[in-house]
Amino acid sequence: DTAFFGHPLLDIVKPSGSKEDIYHNLNLDPSCQVVGILPGSRKNEIQRLLPIMLEATGRLLEKFPNIQPIIVLASTITDKDVLPYLEAVSFKPMLIRDCTYDVLSICRVALISSGTATLEAACLRIPMVILYKLNWLTYLLGRLLIRIPFIGLPNIIAGKEVVPELVQSKANVWNVVEKASLFIENDHLWTGARDDLSDVRKRLGCPGATKKAAEMILERRR
Repeated sequence: DTAFFGHPLLDIVKPSGSKEDIYHNLNLDPSCQVVGILPGSRKNEIQRLLPIMLEATGRLLEKFPNIQPIIVLASTITDKDVLPYLEAVSFKPMLIRDCTYDVLSICRVALISSGTATLEAACLRIPMVILYKLNWLTYLLGRLLIRIPFIGLPNIIAGKEVVPELVQSKANVWNVVEKASLFIENDHLWTGARDDLSDVRKRLGCPGATKKAAEMILERRR
């Protein structure tokens, strides 16, 4: 027997306050558009993806000078893991940890390593560009075993590409700039992506999944 109660993220992914409060708490200019950078929770993801994300962000700043880039660090990543990459770029992104949902909730667009963070962004209806790179042997073995057409959780749940995902050689600076620019400058495309992500959120079920599952377990034990 099986039962589906919803996804526990629906109870967790919530910003701490209003958009105005978060801008104020982070000392941000309310007129700027935030670009979130979430390069992953593993050091090899940082090594493969952060340089691409940073160079792409630098080019986005040339096109859109009013954007504010913010790097959201996972608890497994230290400042030392990312500082060498920041020295290679001319701009100074803000480094944030421990308030991922606050930052995501105010993003115009996020650049995200494929993983749970993409589903967290989907719960907040934030358009994103999903990136992922593996060594080629691991990738080829994975493609032999995995038959689904997408790797991004929002796209897998939707059954279609609701946000762009760039894998392996497609995860390059030019593609990231192109895809992110569309969300920054095209309100119609941005709104459409948010609508699609609302549908993804609905597919996750209703809040309270953990409590409902616990209640059923206790009931079955009686």
